[in-house]
Parts: sequence; structure tokens; C-alpha cells
Amino acid sequence: MDLKEFPLSKRKKRYLLLIIDTCTRFIFLRALQATAMNTIATTLFSLFCEFGFPKSIQSDNGREFLNRIISELMTLSNINQWFITPYNPRANGIAERFIGTVANTIYKNVRGNDTQWDNFIDQTQYILNVRVSDTTKSTPFSLMFARRPNYIKDFNNETPRQGISEKELIPRLNYMRQVVYPEVNRIARNKAYLEGDRQPATAATGKFEIENAKGSGLTKRAQKRPIRSEIETHDESIHRNN
Repeated sequence: MDLKEFPLSKRKKRYLLLIIDTCTRFIFLRALQATAMNTIATTLFSLFCEFGFPKSIQSDNGREFLNRIISELMTLSNINQWFITPYNPRANGIAERFIGTVANTIYKNVRGNDTQWDNFIDQTQYILNVRVSDTTKSTPFSLMFARRPNYIKDFNNETPRQGISEKELIPRLNYMRQVVYPEVNRIARNKAYLEGDRQPATAATGKFEIENAKGSGLTKRAQKRPIRSEIETHDESIHRNN
């Protein structure tokens, strides 16, 4: 996760919090009035309650993330908290790259009216989550939810889709575990190798995990254990051409 400062908006928002799942590249964006420790903790807790509690979380060493309240939240939630080494932003490279992409997308939409930037948070999050990733060759939305997004169109004339049976669901979940996740992991590791000595999280199955990495440039506050990027799978299967 990472923070970026914007001009003060008309709704008194100044900061943007970005949280990204390493395996799927699915992003969450939240506009904040301040970066006080209780504000960050409340925002994270709300997100965790919506999507599930991660096993680990990574950030820089800013006071917004390295403080008593955040530490207590991580301890009570049994979340491993990782920090990159000081003055080494490449160790938080995924979040750093995405925060730049998010900022560029927002500024293109506001067209000079910078005090309206927080009005474009939701659509920016959606646009980036349904865009095919160069790393995974799929959309973050499809990898996170195991189905294609419903794009904006008229569904009135379409035949209602029948619910999927358990017999149909099991092969699709197996395809996610045996094909999609390992392929995402392979691509991510190759990309990390080319960009530097980083080991991205191992693709696996499960619920939800925020950006993490095990290797150079990281320190942590909790007991070490293997990191697994996790996604809860359901509904439709993922196809390679997403």
C-alpha cells in the first residue's frame, strides 16, 4: 500500500490511499482528509471487513503506517506487517508504479480542475481493475472474482444465465488453482527478476492478500512465515483471453 498527496479538494480531501493485491493486481482507492494513524487504521479495517483480512501487508516506513494503532490492528487481526528498508522505494515497486498510473489517470479526467480529483476515484479504480494487465495477461477483476466484469450495456434482451452446478464449478476452480495462479506467479517472478532482486508473492488460492514480497528490501514486525497471495474463487471461470 502507498499514499499520495493531492491538492485540497472541495470536499476537504487531500490524500489518496492505494492498496493493491500483488497476485491479481486488483487495486483499492480511498480518498482521505488526513493521514492520521486512526484515519488509516479505520480505513484499513473497513476494507478488511468488506474483502477479508489479509495474511500480510507491506508498506514503506512512513509514520502513517509505522505507529502504535496500526501495529495494534495488525496484531489483533493476526496480520504480518512488512516494511521496506528506508530509502529503497524499489522494494515497494508495485505500489509505487500503480500510484503513478492512478495519479495520471485522475489528472487526465479532471482536465485542470484539480479540486475535483476525489470525484474520479471510483471510476479510476474500476477502469484500472478491468484493464488487461501486462504482467498477468488478464484483468485484475477477473482474477480477483473469478468471472468477467459486467460491462455497461443493455442485458434486457439476453437470456438469463442459469446458476452453475457443483459439477461445473469444481473443474473451473481447479483450472484457477492449477493453471491461472501458477501462470500469474511465473510471469510475476520473471518480471521481478528483470527489475531487480525481488521475490514476489507465491500465487495460491484462498481469500485476499495485500501487496507483499519476501526478499531484499523488506523488514517485518511479526513472526516470519511463508507468504501466499490469496483470492477467494467463485462464479464463472477465468479464460486466458480476459
